[in-house]
Amino acid sequence: MKYLVNLKYDGKFFYGWGIQPTVKTVQGEVENSLKTILGKKTRIVVGGRTDRYVHAKDQYFTFESNSKKVDSKLKKALNNNLTGIKIIKITKVDPNFILSDSIQQKTYLYKVKVGQNTSFNDYHHTVVKKLDHKKMKKASKWLIGTLDFASFTIKKENYGTTIRTVNNIKIRHFGKTTHISFTGEGFMRFQVRNLAGALLAHNRGNLTDIELKELISLPEKGKCHWKAPGSGLYLQSTQLK
Repeated sequence: MKYLVNLKYDGKFFYGWGIQPTVKTVQGEVENSLKTILGKKTRIVVGGRTDRYVHAKDQYFTFESNSKKVDSKLKKALNNNLTGIKIIKITKVDPNFILSDSIQQKTYLYKVKVGQNTSFNDYHHTVVKKLDHKKMKKASKWLIGTLDFASFTIKKENYGTTIRTVNNIKIRHFGKTTHISFTGEGFMRFQVRNLAGALLAHNRGNLTDIELKELISLPEKGKCHWKAPGSGLYLQSTQLK
């Protein structure tokens, strides 16, 4: 049997999604809990990893099991066993279901707070100077579309193509907090953090109009050096087909 699991988690507790031998990760914690409850090592398959300290409100993974313990009580058992992670829903799916092929689009949200108080840093990126939202909205339009985003990933990552589609970038203002949301069909490693970082660098004058546009027009892996911290980033929603 194959199961689809919807979950959310607080990234401040984890060194990202993927298993690492000496630190706590989301995948490691979930797989350990499944092993405890089901009595057997159970591998989970995610539809896209998150980085260290990145949060998720709407993430998915699948797993396969023939155990009779995969029942209506599994969700509660997992939630009782996990810290910083909450299982929202567990659904039985077709054995041929492939999660990565079923994701239509994702929205990532980056939260920025203006001020000196760094106690917000588990859940926001703190900046000192007030943001020019008009300038940021104008610059964000240069990063929307089906474009070569090679500059916004890292050199060691190997992709068949670095062309991705960003459907929308929204800038919203809530007092001293700014939300930058990125919606697209799929993102490469560090792409969203580099997009957010580049917009913030441009906003404070460290990146000119020409330099920001050249990250797209003259793409080169690792070219963007403005990666924003992971703690301000949220996987806000995942839309399945």
